[in-house]
Amino acid sequence: MLEVLALGSPGLAATEIQEAAAAVGITVTVVTSLDEASERGLAMDVVIVDGVGETAETLAALRDHLERIERVIWIGFEAPGIALPGLQVVSPIDGEGALIEALSGGSATATAAVQTLVPISLMPTQAPVGADSDWNLEVQQPKPPPDRPIPKVLEVEVSFEQEDFGR
Repeated sequence: MLEVLALGSPGLAATEIQEAAAAVGITVTVVTSLDEASERGLAMDVVIVDGVGETAETLAALRDHLERIERVIWIGFEAPGIALPGLQVVSPIDGEGALIEALSGGSATATAAVQTLVPISLMPTQAPVGADSDWNLEVQQPKPPPDRPIPKVLEVEVSFEQEDFGR
């Protein structure tokens, strides 16, 4: 049977994880750390991590237990800075539907943000076939602002007397 662990954190959407696990028909065990899971003798087939609240301690714990982890479901807007086995990035915005797909072993579970990330290159390394690159473009200057007088600010004098406050 597949053992799924959720690494508990304040930002972890526990109810969504429980509902997604119930929909798939698996049980998720929430642990406070991977060391706790190891001490309890729990397998680490799949580990669900709150990537939004990513800390150096979380990444270090994952790195320490890499040989025991088969797959990581990372709930966050972007992938972590280290390579993780079977990494699946799930957007916290996508919610339960994306978690169900990830827990059921869906192959294309990635966030919309990750799917739309495209490397930006200022100069193309290779122009597309049949496309001409013209880098000699005319620089356009912005239009000058309209010629208007600067608005005047009126001076306001404020004075308060003792009797103004009802005393």
